[in-house]
Amino acid sequence: MSTYTEEKMGNTTIKNRVVHKLKGKKIKSQKEIIDEYRLQLREALMNKTNCFIQHTGWCCGTCFFAIDDKKELENRDWQTILWLRGDSKVSELDNLPEPKEREKILKNILRLCRK
Repeated sequence: MSTYTEEKMGNTTIKNRVVHKLKGKKIKSQKEIIDEYRLQLREALMNKTNCFIQHTGWCCGTCFFAIDDKKELENRDWQTILWLRGDSKVSELDNLPEPKEREKILKNILRLCRK
């Protein structure tokens, strides 16, 4: 059984799963994921794309997709970035992955930025 808390971040309400332990591993809340990845992804994308035109230094969508030579990135990856930035309402993101998939996507984007 999971319990949730809601938290406002800008225009976005984040539904956080209360941290439980699963086989000795701590499950990260959505806020913990945002706190961990927001700054490092913004900087990595800015360094990779030389674009920081949107919302407090984030790259635009065109430059975001240009970091991927093999065309692995999809719309849901971009929507994960929009969610991470916090300037879009979750209800506006029609292709946002499930919370458990978001950290995996963010790690993949960081990997692409470091190539």
